[in-house]
Amino acid sequence: MEDRTAVVYGKKDWKKDEIIETRIDLSNPTSKPKQRQKEEPLRKRLGFIRYTALNVYRRLFTLAFISNIIPLIIYLVKVLNFLYLIFGSVPRLALTIIKRLAYRIFYLGGVHSGTGVAFFIYIAVLALIYSVFALRLSIIVLAYPTIRRKYYDIFKFVHSKVSSFGADIDVAGFAVYRSPSATTLEDFEDDKTIRTKYYAEVEALLRERLEHSGQKLKRIEIFDHTIRRHDPNAARQPVQQVHVDQTPKAAEARVRRHITPKEEVDALLQKRYQLINVWRPIRHPATDFPLAVINYRTTAPEDLVPVSLLYPKRNEGDDGDDRGKEIKPSQETLDSLEGYEVKSKTYGVLPNENHKLYYIKDITPGEAILIKSFASKGGRLPGRKKGVSGVTPYTAFINPQMPEGTPGRESIKVRCSGFYK
Repeated sequence: MEDRTAVVYGKKDWKKDEIIETRIDLSNPTSKPKQRQKEEPLRKRLGFIRYTALNVYRRLFTLAFISNIIPLIIYLVKVLNFLYLIFGSVPRLALTIIKRLAYRIFYLGGVHSGTGVAFFIYIAVLALIYSVFALRLSIIVLAYPTIRRKYYDIFKFVHSKVSSFGADIDVAGFAVYRSPSATTLEDFEDDKTIRTKYYAEVEALLRERLEHSGQKLKRIEIFDHTIRRHDPNAARQPVQQVHVDQTPKAAEARVRRHITPKEEVDALLQKRYQLINVWRPIRHPATDFPLAVINYRTTAPEDLVPVSLLYPKRNEGDDGDDRGKEIKPSQETLDSLEGYEVKSKTYGVLPNENHKLYYIKDITPGEAILIKSFASKGGRLPGRKKGVSGVTPYTAFINPQMPEGTPGRESIKVRCSGFYK
């Protein structure tokens, strides 16, 4: 019988998301319409995967995940060894095309080596990052006052290795600080104003910077000061000789000379004390004849040579105070020892290829350098504190990069002592 069934209409069932066809049998007028679901193409039937399981977000996630996981899989030695095993098992009688494919496994060795080296570098960098983090964390922990006082040496070791070079005088023997001064240029021309106004600033700076180690300063004594000018008429010129201001005996003698009352001297000398110079430029940056210092940790005991220091013989009734009384020596009697006597000793410093010198380029009057001349508990002396610097050799030097027309250096050095409780 001829099939006289016809499609009357088709519609979309949006709730069920499918197409419905309604059919009528034309040979039987009494027949009721029959509906059947039209079979959809495979592309449409799998559409839900694209728009649900593989939407844009998930496709990007999968791409990123695979791109990151593939290098890890390639790196795995077992995977590569397994590939070598399979391709290395190809018999000699196999087809040439198969053998050629098998031989190419050799090139995977480059992938293996490359990923291995990259992984090693990654681990090395990661270890370095975590090491620095651990040191920084240890500083935070050891900086707690109670712990700091109890484990002072450990704190000094950790702190100096991370960030204290050039900022802690006990590490390399010198330290540089931003320290603006309220003393004016006119004040620096008056010796009495220097002793009152500027000395007070120096003492405040020392108390701020020397009490960080957990030990409190009992007393600060300022001995004297020297102003140097690179000027033909100046009594004191920049010194172009590497030196240390005091030997240990000279340091003790200076303390005994300046400290009053005298009955307190012996008690002060039994405790830890240091002799420190506070140096800064005045008027303008020290581009001319800048100051260079040597890292104490690069020196050796045999580098230091005692040198006798001559002082003019004192007249009767002299108060013994040399501050502000410098007189330019006469060129005619410069080589004569008449009228002079040995009153102290300094250290000259022999050349050593291990020495590391540092200087601050164009250091300004708003900055100060602390230079250690002696430390009773530092250096290589008996009873010293481990890791604490002893002395700092220093010198002025000719700056070969100084621009033409640069003004001559003007600087002030204040000699101080700090006594700890």
